[in-house]
Amino acid sequence: MKDLTKGNITKNLFIYAIPAILATLLSRTYSTVDSIMVGKILGETGLAAIGSTTSFMTALSALLWGMGTGISLYIGYLISANKKEQAVRAIKSNLLFLMIISLIVMILAIVFCRPIFSLLYINDEIYNDALTYYVIIMTCKCFSTFNSCVNDIFFITGNSSHAMKTSIVNCVINICLNYLFMAVFKWGVFGAAIATFISLLIVFIYNVFAIKKLYVGLTSVKQPIKLYKEEIVSAFKLAIPCMLQQGIMYVASAVVQPVANRLGNSAIAAFSVCTTLYNICTIFFFSASKGLMAFGSQCYSSGKIQLIKRGFLTSLGLAISFTAPIVILMLIFPNLVAFCFLQDAVGQTAEYIIRYITLCFPFLFLAILNNLFHNFFRSVLKPLLTTITSAVCSITYIAFSFALTPSLAMDGIYWSFIISWASECIVCLIIFFSNVWKTQRYKELEKTCKANNH
Repeated sequence: MKDLTKGNITKNLFIYAIPAILATLLSRTYSTVDSIMVGKILGETGLAAIGSTTSFMTALSALLWGMGTGISLYIGYLISANKKEQAVRAIKSNLLFLMIISLIVMILAIVFCRPIFSLLYINDEIYNDALTYYVIIMTCKCFSTFNSCVNDIFFITGNSSHAMKTSIVNCVINICLNYLFMAVFKWGVFGAAIATFISLLIVFIYNVFAIKKLYVGLTSVKQPIKLYKEEIVSAFKLAIPCMLQQGIMYVASAVVQPVANRLGNSAIAAFSVCTTLYNICTIFFFSASKGLMAFGSQCYSSGKIQLIKRGFLTSLGLAISFTAPIVILMLIFPNLVAFCFLQDAVGQTAEYIIRYITLCFPFLFLAILNNLFHNFFRSVLKPLLTTITSAVCSITYIAFSFALTPSLAMDGIYWSFIISWASECIVCLIIFFSNVWKTQRYKELEKTCKANNH
């Protein structure tokens, strides 16, 4: 484990953040490239086909990502506390359990795909392509879930370079296969889905060997790969709130997706692109937040709680510094951004995209602050608070989307984004300044620190 609490905090978090940014940037690149290539080659209809189910698939994935986040928090805590044999048992049993859950989710999602499509209001024009993309991407969810959890385990132990390496492999393979299958073989949406499947499978194989190397390095005591009840139960005390938080957040997008789908293919395509643009921006502030989670977790487990708030302020400065340049560029050149995803920057879809950028991005600092609070609360082992704040955000987003869209169309959805970010930010600030987040252990450590200072 790399100790982020020793030495210059700003330097440590900056060095941690750079590989994390590159890793997230590359991992998001393949989905962005999918959108760009589909939009350029197949046009608005193809873009609508892959975007019409994105929110639902992301919501399912988010539950599994949340599980992985909770598992990684528990494993990181064990390693920080030098409980290495227990950490190995936790890695083996929880990754196995995560794969089992992922397979069950995958099977159910495919079996019930037609009722799901009916709820999402997928129109006949894009139905077949949307179904093809959905089934293939759902088939590889177990790979993507495993990869995400392994990356989180390395992140929480202070090793952000592992995710960068896997992201390079994933991105290069995906881009090459996208070009081969879509531009050369002319496989359309099917080609985009198959490219994603193959790239995730290769990274999955790489991660199996990487995680084995990690636990062999922790202890020489051999332990079988099986479901250790104690380790699964302990991990899930942290995983369940993380799952709920991720699920609540992304389910909101899935609930709002039919609202956009009813506005026509232009709105569907624009909604997909807007999601991609937001994800591009999150690359930069999510990476700073991950550094805060790793740093705060190490401070909490080692008793150095006096450093946690300083780490929060440092991470906030880094998050804003990293994110501001890309946001400013998009605000200056919104037409160029829209053109990157479309065959031309003229038409209803382009207008929707440009409107999203100019209206929502000036308020993105609220989302940055919210994400930092999420990882701050997780670092002190209070992930339930992130569930509460995300619930406020999601309920607000859904309510205002349904209330405003009939009169404002896509602007209703965009204003709902802003209002939900602001609502969550207010709740996060109330929780932070009321000290509700302080656990009993944190309070005891705080008293010890004050006594030592006197």
